Amino acid sequence: MTRTFLLALGLTLVTTGLVAQEANPHNGKWLATYATKKGDSREAVLNLKDAAGTWKDKVRVKQNPCGAFEAPVTVTRATATDLVFRIHSSKALLGCKDFGAKVTRTDDKTFEGKLGKGRKLTLVRQ
Repeated sequence: MTRTFLLALGLTLVTTGLVAQEANPHNGKWLATYATKKGDSREAVLNLKDAAGTWKDKVRVKQNPCGAFEAPVTVTRATATDLVFRIHSSKALLGCKDFGAKVTRTDDKTFEGKLGKGRKLTLVRQ
């Protein structure tokens, strides 16, 4: 009985691991255009590979030292129509804040949605 339970548990864990590691349909390089808190437009490069990736602003701005460093990204949801991820700026530079993003597909190469607390975000596949 114990052997059967352990076998079932092992199969469940292996199956769960395989499902969790499914390829992200949005893997690759994206140009992100977003609005700052003051309403200025900025660009960043988002690179995705399955459940992880990186985010880095294209231009270093004095007012935002956090954007000058490549920050790790964690993908929490990736479907054919939706992409949800978190940018861990605090891991790139001490004192920076992490923020999330949620976007929806608008066409084959474009996603639109929100960054952080409601700022506009557009992703275009490169």
